[in-house]
Amino acid sequence: MVVAQLSARRLVDLVSDYPDTRPAYRSLANAIRGVLVDGRVTHETRLPSERELSIALGVSRTTVTRAYGELVASGWASARRGSGTTLILRGLDHTGGSQLVAPEVEDGVINLMIAAPPAPPGTMDAVERAVALLPSRLAGHGYRMTGEPLLREQIAAHYDDRGLATDPEQIIVTPGALAATAVIVRMLIGRGDRAIMETPSYTNSVATLRAGGTRVVGLPVTTEGWDAEAFEATIRQTAPRFALLIPDFQNPTGALMDTATRDQFGAVLARTRTTGVADETMADLAIDPLTMPPPFAASNPDVITVGSTSKAFWGGFRIGWLRVPMAVRDRVVQARTSLDLGCSLADQLIAYEMFAHREALLDERRSALRESRDVLVAELRRLLPDWEFTTPRGGMTLWARMPEPVSSAVVLAAERHGLLLASGGQFGVDQDLRHYIRLPFALPVDVMREGVARLARAYAEAIAEPTLVRERAGSFIA
Repeated sequence: MVVAQLSARRLVDLVSDYPDTRPAYRSLANAIRGVLVDGRVTHETRLPSERELSIALGVSRTTVTRAYGELVASGWASARRGSGTTLILRGLDHTGGSQLVAPEVEDGVINLMIAAPPAPPGTMDAVERAVALLPSRLAGHGYRMTGEPLLREQIAAHYDDRGLATDPEQIIVTPGALAATAVIVRMLIGRGDRAIMETPSYTNSVATLRAGGTRVVGLPVTTEGWDAEAFEATIRQTAPRFALLIPDFQNPTGALMDTATRDQFGAVLARTRTTGVADETMADLAIDPLTMPPPFAASNPDVITVGSTSKAFWGGFRIGWLRVPMAVRDRVVQARTSLDLGCSLADQLIAYEMFAHREALLDERRSALRESRDVLVAELRRLLPDWEFTTPRGGMTLWARMPEPVSSAVVLAAERHGLLLASGGQFGVDQDLRHYIRLPFALPVDVMREGVARLARAYAEAIAEPTLVRERAGSFIA
């Protein structure tokens, strides 16, 4: 495993924004912890040696030693003889980079780090029906590189229903949406090649691209949407291998790309001969009455689409897929074989059964999300009236802007109140997002209400206590 190494000079630059309080070692520990939570350094980054940092800061080595010790004692770092001190982003179970994964938490702790709901009612019925289908497949070897035919037919039919004619041969089932994205990276990217992603964007997707050696270029998106002229200018300036977009209730902003903008983006991709990749994992989660635009690939037939059952149904069934143009299908399958040999047949059969009852399951899912979103919005307006946000019409996330750039300070204060959050900086590509917090609304209404109450207390602490980690606008997220 390659471990990121932070130089002493770089760390000094990062902590220069933070107040010099007493005792000095605790001030330094708080500053280092702040840039970790803020997303400017990542989980499992190795700190510079105590000697190097003491020289760079102009402080005693004892001060640095005690600061590192404070980080280790509080669970924000680990230390091994001969390996130095390595940062740990608490509250996350990491597989590398800055990926967000749901941790198991103790009773009473509210987890707003992830946008993922529990399994819907009716899930066990689907499992039992899937188990009944399994015996007929046990005589075979179980490996299906492109996926269970019944499931692929269902997914293709769902695209047909949404206005995009699809052959089941265009569907390749994967172990989740991130695995699907990794296949595209493996197929298209050489180390050092560029790819465009929205900023802010889903941090796990950013990590997946960077893990494949991609140089990620940010395309700003707001709760109001996208700019096609800026998109074309960015492509012409950077010559990316592909552009990964989330057009349906974008994570984290909740923005929905309208049909006209999809057509503009599709035309830009065609003119610049750039491969488009559309992540549609939130596409089924319109929670207000609205007519959904056609799938992004309807605006450009060469677009590759990523889909998943994790948001619509349940993340415990690791089922995603790629919808690919037939011209590149064989290349996609070849790239996929270097990553895995297929996904669980049992999970695919469960997904097939859930697709068969998708409208009933989705009606319940949308209703629960609507109730939780409405409570979140009402409580934010009541307890944090200075915060700015646009109410999302679907998806699972609300992107809130605070009056002051104290995202990481709020995250740290919230943990003391039994609330887990991800700071805005973790969703940035090359953008300062320290004014922002992402707030998922996938939990029940009573939990959401209590979560906002804890958030309000954490925010009050973050802007009132000078000894807490504070942030200052004007620098980019590294």
